[in-house]
Amino acid sequence: ANGQTRILLFPGFVCSWTGSGGHKNAVMGLLGRNGSDFSAAILGASLGVKRVEFWTDVDGVFTADPRVVKDAIVVDDMTYEEAMELSFFGSKVLHPKTLAPLQAKGIEAWSLNSHNPLARGTRIGKGPFESRRKSSICGISCLKKVAMISVGGTGMRGRTGTASRIFNAVSSANASILLITQSSSEYTISFCVRDSEADAVSEAVSKEFELEIREKIIDEIEVRHGCAIVSVVGDGMISNRGVASKFLNALSSQDINILAIAQGSSERCISCVIGGDCGDTAVRVVHRFFFNTAQSIEVFAFGAGTIGGTMIDQIYQQHDKLLQQNIDVKVLAITTIDGMNLSEDGLDLSNWRDDMKKPMCKFGPENVDDIIKFVKEKKPLNPVFVDCTASYDLPDRYLDILNAGMSIATPNKRANSKNIEFYHELRRTANKMHRRFLYETNVGAGLPIIDTLQNLYKSGDKLVSFNGIMSGSLSYIFGKLDEGVPFSKAVLEAKSLRYTEPDPRDDLNGMDVARKALIIARESGFDIELDDITMYKVFPESFDSSGSVEEFLEKLPQVDDYFAQKIESLKKQGKVLRMGASIKDGKVSVGMMEVGQDDPLYGVRGGENAFVFYTERYQPIPLTVRGYGAGAGVTAAGVFGDILRTVSFNPER
Repeated sequence: ANGQTRILLFPGFVCSWTGSGGHKNAVMGLLGRNGSDFSAAILGASLGVKRVEFWTDVDGVFTADPRVVKDAIVVDDMTYEEAMELSFFGSKVLHPKTLAPLQAKGIEAWSLNSHNPLARGTRIGKGPFESRRKSSICGISCLKKVAMISVGGTGMRGRTGTASRIFNAVSSANASILLITQSSSEYTISFCVRDSEADAVSEAVSKEFELEIREKIIDEIEVRHGCAIVSVVGDGMISNRGVASKFLNALSSQDINILAIAQGSSERCISCVIGGDCGDTAVRVVHRFFFNTAQSIEVFAFGAGTIGGTMIDQIYQQHDKLLQQNIDVKVLAITTIDGMNLSEDGLDLSNWRDDMKKPMCKFGPENVDDIIKFVKEKKPLNPVFVDCTASYDLPDRYLDILNAGMSIATPNKRANSKNIEFYHELRRTANKMHRRFLYETNVGAGLPIIDTLQNLYKSGDKLVSFNGIMSGSLSYIFGKLDEGVPFSKAVLEAKSLRYTEPDPRDDLNGMDVARKALIIARESGFDIELDDITMYKVFPESFDSSGSVEEFLEKLPQVDDYFAQKIESLKKQGKVLRMGASIKDGKVSVGMMEVGQDDPLYGVRGGENAFVFYTERYQPIPLTVRGYGAGAGVTAAGVFGDILRTVSFNPER
């Protein structure tokens, strides 16, 4: 009246219970859970309004619980049926009793945020909605504290009335069935109830089938406590194929065991029963598979020296660009000789070197156990352990790391050059755990050697022979000899350029090359050990290479004439001297090689590496991979590339 808006204010949640005496004997009471919402729905239906708004503290209904999935998305529109399904399986949506009177009269329900009134919110109505045309599902929910009860036995096949008797028994225990599934062979019926009701239900069912159990027609009733029901809900399942496949693939990617599967005939909801401790992980990974959100990689960096530190810098520099491609790489842990920093949400990499000066915990063997414990408790979706150390001992823990559900990316070649049984066990464990063991940088730093070789081997090709220069320092030293530089001077130059190890003998003894050649041979299908490799010495027998580094370098000019004569003799034959590895007839050797002008290794010098593969398909012209096989930048980039290879699927667009 008089242009003023009338506001009708009603209390909610309060009700009255009427007995046999009608309103005269009414008793005041409370509606219970969602009572205020139910009150508003009844009032809206009675008044015949167009919409009822429910103001809460969130922007609407999310695709998943935002406390579990941090990048959950607000759903613009969903149908009454979808909202009821999500609510039934534990999602914080309006209660089905609230939606029932609104659905009956076609009244829209809106979930809005009183702290953010400008947010659009979620509309729950009849549908279909234009905003949902491209989406198969609208949400993922998880109902925890569930028990699965199974009734089975050979005598159940063809036995009528079994399901009816089960339902009656559950009803007598004052419980309701959350989910039910039956094998096509009629051998087993499994159903879920609340964990708190499981014992009473089990007792009631056992009593109902007491005779059959005693006569062994039916097995003892099986109860599995501590389960969870994960459900994907959406009307779009009807028109979009492959929803069930994607759902199951998502769970499989995290090695989550599925105990039972149920889908209603409406094709609106698919539910899987899983172990209760996997509930949150399941919701996160299923959400990642179905919605256009970032695929996560959680890096645990062990070693942050020249290569590891450069890799961390590259991750920091590329983070935003990768995020635009829906890949979210976070470094959750950095471990150095000074100690370890660890964060569930990811470390701030803007000043990580200074942060490592004050580590959270000291360095020690227990750091690996700390990381394994963290992964088992927090259950990151795609944890990758990155070993950028030169440690002999750390690779011994790789099996524990893989069994903890982590992938491994490493330039450390110790693991692949240990005994052959360990080599195979690493791969068996990685396959068993559905994790990746990646080591592209073991042989050629940033050069694509391992991946190329694996693809050849898997496609049925076979290595006939191999020649390679696989050391930047040796490439530089022997290349300088072509120019007439004395051997001792070439070694000193390589050392000053930091091409060699602090002790150049570590390069000149050929052991690093031997390990690389061993890995190439094993990747080619040869089960050999490091001791099986023939090592040819660089120095003549008369030369004593012992003593300190300084003493060794002082004596080194003694071999200058030895190498000068070799070079001069080879020059007359149109050849040059190189040092590398060869594989022929399954036998591996490391040492100096005399190569002619038609050999791919002839022009390799200056720190460059070259890998020459003669295979059944690649001959007489071999497959040659050539380029710089050392350096922090390219090696770190190779490790980074391996880390990114742990992402192997595309989310729904």
